Amino acid sequence: MPWSVPTPHPGLPFALQGDLIVLAQTVLGEAEGETYAGKLAVAWVVKNRLDDVRWPDTWSGVCLQPKQFSAFNSGSPRVGPMANPIISVDERAWTDSFRAATHAFFSIGADPTGGANHYAVKTLDPKWAKGKPVLVVIGQHKFWKL
Repeated sequence: MPWSVPTPHPGLPFALQGDLIVLAQTVLGEAEGETYAGKLAVAWVVKNRLDDVRWPDTWSGVCLQPKQFSAFNSGSPRVGPMANPIISVDERAWTDSFRAATHAFFSIGADPTGGANHYAVKTLDPKWAKGKPVLVVIGQHKFWKL
């Protein structure tokens, strides 16, 4: 039985999946275990980067920019589930990831991060965040605007 929302095309490289699917894959890879609010926050970080001239001007360009989202890093165990969630992810996790991606993609509702363009697991204090105030904590992530 097909899932209730679109899914990636197995075997097609990330860069060829289409912006909304790549955004949903990013949300899944970065926040699969988060609540919907946590997934939505990750999607909005991508949107905030898209709207900033320091990052690429396409959704896929932002998501796939090297070393920006660890789920896409070489050797990441998240690559397989993101590439083909049907065989390795709970349907609810993908559905929530796709829904969160859709909300950020079409600017539905308010940005829960307050304009953040970076985040990290709340147990980490990354060097790049030193001296910068945390805007919000949502689920297991802290969010910053740099």
